[in-house]
Amino acid sequence: MTVEEALRMVRIDAAYTLGVEDKVGSIAPGKFADFAVLAADPTTVPKKEIRDIEVWGTVVGGRIFPASEIQVPR
Repeated sequence: MTVEEALRMVRIDAAYTLGVEDKVGSIAPGKFADFAVLAADPTTVPKKEIRDIEVWGTVVGGRIFPASEIQVPR
């Protein structure tokens, strides 16, 4: 499987499976624009290194949440 196919599987294909592709899964007018910001482009790093890409943060409801500021309950 290609990196592009894997990314599609966790975005629009997952949204379709859950029946919410009209709301999430891709960036389009009328959909929620919540997304993760990665520290590297998964399409340009060696496949074996994709799992090591750090999440810089997320954007939810137009608000930016850097991972360094997110506190995870223990």
